[in-house]
Amino acid sequence: MKKAFVGLFAFMVMGFTTTAPKTLYVQLTQTEWSHTIDVLEYTKNAIRQSDLPIKTALPLIDSLTSVENTFLSQLQKQLTDTTKK
Repeated sequence: MKKAFVGLFAFMVMGFTTTAPKTLYVQLTQTEWSHTIDVLEYTKNAIRQSDLPIKTALPLIDSLTSVENTFLSQLQKQLTDTTKK
């Protein structure tokens, strides 16, 4: 069950990040950002501790790290944006 969840989540993340034709802007509270990053870290740790083959696990972890970096980049933009909307 855990493998199926991790595989499905990773498949969705990879599919979303490679096929999205538009740039999405997400605004979350600090608590929501923290929760999102915690979930990504938890998922990466679950993949590391699973018995998935290394050829499968590493691309999944890399994809999650890429998504996490994108989130952190967006958070940095929000924190430094001085323009009013």
